[in-house]
Amino acid sequence: MYFRNYLISNGADFCRTTTIKQKNLNIAPAIAEIASIYEELLSIFKLKTSFSLVKGDSESPLSLSDLMGLEELKDANLKVTIYSTDGQLLADMIVTGEMVDSETVIDAGEQIEESAEDVTKTVEQQTAAKIEKPKAPLKAQKGKIMAKKSAEHKTVKGAKLPKTASNP
Repeated sequence: MYFRNYLISNGADFCRTTTIKQKNLNIAPAIAEIASIYEELLSIFKLKTSFSLVKGDSESPLSLSDLMGLEELKDANLKVTIYSTDGQLLADMIVTGEMVDSETVIDAGEQIEESAEDVTKTVEQQTAAKIEKPKAPLKAQKGKIMAKKSAEHKTVKGAKLPKTASNP
């Protein structure tokens, strides 16, 4: 709850103009809540993760708090490994510094905003199209509401179809 309120009150401001350190904000409670949400998600999906910093041939393990404290990856890569709670390896990946530099993250954020705007426009257009479609007037027949027939059933060449149970 704290994290949501924190983002609402400060999120947009410091993300666009300055860094957290420049604003001198106490984000420890927000980080603790992010870690709690992360652990809960892992628990729900029955997953375990491990993080390690890879420099050359050496690999040093990182805790989640160490990972959240990282500011940038210089001359190192981040190895992320995902396991099931049974210990079965599900995925592992290497994240390089170039993948998470600020310019890449900003570009990705802008692409997400543009995609969201496109989706909003599409939904609005579909909603407007549904509203504009006129519906056939309804008439009551033997206690039932039925759609009014707009045209006779005919063959491709224009001949009338015979009367059947499905075509009275």
